[in-house]
Amino acid sequence: MSNVTGILQEELMSRLDQKLEVLREEHLLVAEESRINDELGETVAGQVSRLARPHETSKYRLHVEEVGKITSLLLGLSGRLARAENALMGLPDNHAEKKILESKRDKLKEQLDEAKKLKENIDRRSVHVSKILYKYFNEEEYADYDHFINMKAKLIMDSPSTVPCRSSCGATCRGSYAFVGSYPDTSSHLVTCYKQAQLA
Repeated sequence: MSNVTGILQEELMSRLDQKLEVLREEHLLVAEESRINDELGETVAGQVSRLARPHETSKYRLHVEEVGKITSLLLGLSGRLARAENALMGLPDNHAEKKILESKRDKLKEQLDEAKKLKENIDRRSVHVSKILYKYFNEEEYADYDHFINMKAKLIMDSPSTVPCRSSCGATCRGSYAFVGSYPDTSSHLVTCYKQAQLA
């Protein structure tokens, strides 16, 4: 019996080591992709600075900053909401912490809805930013911008902090971005992913 237990423990440790190695490789890959995309972003920003008017350049830089912030915000709120909903699952109505957890869940839902509205506003501004760039960029230069801004959001999604989502949904999570404006809207899908990850 002890031999069987020992073998099972060794197999478990081996699988854990393999998973950790995969995560390390993914982390290095994301870091390298982020470096390359940041360099592309700097090139695009330099072109905007040289060609556009100062107020147009400011609008462009603000948009890039907002895309990163809103994507991170949606990720964070989606994960927290999923954990709150999972914590409520199976709790009896008379449980001492149920009302506290329900209040927390409802607050997170409100915050996520507010974040979605912010993203809608950013999407509308992205159309204006695109019009600015169309005035100065040729087709190839605009394609560089489009790739940069989409990859910026995707790489935030692929960062180590979203491992629960990616490990739960695998390729589905990476491939199911719903593009709104010029970068992915991920909030609804992320709540589902995080819930699945917490239950796994």
